[in-house]
Amino acid sequence: FFLSEMSKEPMPSYLLPDGAVSFADVDYNVSSLAYSFSVNDNFLLAYHRPNGITRARVWEGASHSFQNTGFSVLGNQGRALVMELVDRAFMATALPSHARYLGVLSELPSYAKPLLGVGSNLLNMPQYEEGTMENLVEIFGSFLYPIALILQLPLYMYVTVMEKEKGLRQAQLNSGMSLLAYHASTFLFNLLLYALIVSFMVVVGHAVGLSFFAETSHAVLGVFFFGWGLAMVAFAAFLASLINSSRTATVVGYSVVLFGTGLGIMLSQGVYGDNPTRPEMPKMPAALNLLPQFAMIRGVYLMNWGCAMKQECVSGFGDGQLDACIGFLYLDFVLYSLAGFYLDKVLPKPNEPSSHWLFFLPEGWRTRRKRRRVAPIRSLAEILSNSDRSDGPSAAVASLDEDVCEEERRADACAEDEHELVVRDLSKDFGGNVAVGGVGLVVDRGECFGLLGENGAGKTTLIKMLSCSLQPTTGTAHLCGHDVTEKPERVQKLVGICPQFDILWDDLTVREHLLLFLRLKGAFSARKDVGSILTE
Repeated sequence: FFLSEMSKEPMPSYLLPDGAVSFADVDYNVSSLAYSFSVNDNFLLAYHRPNGITRARVWEGASHSFQNTGFSVLGNQGRALVMELVDRAFMATALPSHARYLGVLSELPSYAKPLLGVGSNLLNMPQYEEGTMENLVEIFGSFLYPIALILQLPLYMYVTVMEKEKGLRQAQLNSGMSLLAYHASTFLFNLLLYALIVSFMVVVGHAVGLSFFAETSHAVLGVFFFGWGLAMVAFAAFLASLINSSRTATVVGYSVVLFGTGLGIMLSQGVYGDNPTRPEMPKMPAALNLLPQFAMIRGVYLMNWGCAMKQECVSGFGDGQLDACIGFLYLDFVLYSLAGFYLDKVLPKPNEPSSHWLFFLPEGWRTRRKRRRVAPIRSLAEILSNSDRSDGPSAAVASLDEDVCEEERRADACAEDEHELVVRDLSKDFGGNVAVGGVGLVVDRGECFGLLGENGAGKTTLIKMLSCSLQPTTGTAHLCGHDVTEKPERVQKLVGICPQFDILWDDLTVREHLLLFLRLKGAFSARKDVGSILTE
């Protein structure tokens, strides 16, 4: 209903009373007054007269849906006003000087009334106040703040998956960086970016006077923001471990931001939020907080609702629902960090080998991968005796090198830790296209071993398998006794790779390059020898 149409409203609007008062005792001599009263608190707006006692006077052009909801019904305000009217009427009759007292009281400045202990906090209604932009931000902060806090999640996912997709992460691992150190450095960098964004939000919130930032307990805000930062970065790493395409990571990231945030707002603020139809705010099921996005949205709602609607910002810990949300943020950080690290180790990746799904157990407790083994080769004629080539075994023998066969026999007969490098029947199959087929070789300490072959012969593929950059299809390879698929981090600490194109930086000196790769290898004790190495 528009304001201009209120006088034309049909029944029962103008036939319903605003309230009723029943007097039990009235004695002006001893200033005694006893009464009971009630007001019209029907939830339907049409059952209230538009006089400002139990129904708010709304502006013209307000939406029909807003005027027909309980947000325009003044239940508690109407009760307070009825009490004020009765008490003032009684005082005016029992104490004639009361009217003069009210007149003097009205002339006092507002700051003097609390000092003198006089005055009343009850105001005649409706009371008109001009809304400001800060008020609107406060009211809608429960929608705006969660979006601002989670908007960087797709960026974290994209960068993490892009490094995995382009082989940039594997290049760092090949240089000697451990997988744990890589995850830790990525996590700290993302957390630093988040801290900068949150710091900017807090500074701006204080500058414009938003009570959510200015009046909420700084300890509660600090613990909440830090917990959400940990949980969000861990959640991004968990999602990135499931994806191998940077495009897919971008789509999934923004889907989580848009649809996940929308669903979280609907649940935490709509289904389990505070509204006039409920005597108290319901509790959101704890299981929903296992999704850190929902725990963050619920926490923001609980804090902002107190500031914007109750005018009582959170002053400390003790709110059961808010404390539960904060606790779940730290629990989610632990759970998603462990899950993300585990899945990143065992799930297949485009440029890296995957670990055994029980890699965290001792090697003797887990089942080893089954790889095809070849029988020892005793003679070249024996291996070609069953050949069905039309030109016979003699032509095949002529096309093979006896040294190759001898190297394979040597690799099959020796122990895995007997030589620096032992390769047995190592093969790589790309969807039916064999890039490397059954290579066997042995390399001793101090030996210079060269791979010669035309383009497409499999040299690069073999090097990638030996450097733990590619998962073999069959066969085994051991470097200093370490299996390249079972213990890739130990192998990468021992291997140095110089690719076809150098990996040097123009803005780093020779000394800085040496220090960089020593740090990647974890050889911190060797840094003191850099000067003598350069001198020599």
